[in-house]
Amino acid sequence: YAEFVVPPVKAVQELSEQNEQLQTQINELRANDALRSVTVAESATGLQNTASSGASLQQNAPNPFSQTTQIKFYLPQSIKTASLNIHNLQGKQLKQITLSQRGEGSQVISGSEFAEGIYLYALIADGKKIDTKEMVLTEQEE
Repeated sequence: YAEFVVPPVKAVQELSEQNEQLQTQINELRANDALRSVTVAESATGLQNTASSGASLQQNAPNPFSQTTQIKFYLPQSIKTASLNIHNLQGKQLKQITLSQRGEGSQVISGSEFAEGIYLYALIADGKKIDTKEMVLTEQEE
């Protein structure tokens, strides 16, 4: 009896353990896929906001910088109000620059206005955040 029954029972137990492990992996993959779907949907919404407004923000150059840097942007004629907001990493707004120019534009930022560090800048058009970028200010050369 033991020679005939015990091996199949052990095999069933091993298969059951493997099945549980595979089911756990499937559940984890489904959760990751759901998270990825939400992330893709959020990204698409952000792209739609940018595409629908037509406004865009480019990375500052040079970056990092010590003296001055230039931030380029595009604002369509349909935009009524726009600003470039500069924040520190704690979220405190340090400067707001009203942008009156439409079409291709640029703003020069002087490193002497800020302490050495990392800053975020955002393009706000008609009350909506279009994009946010990061700039790095290094020690100013004397």
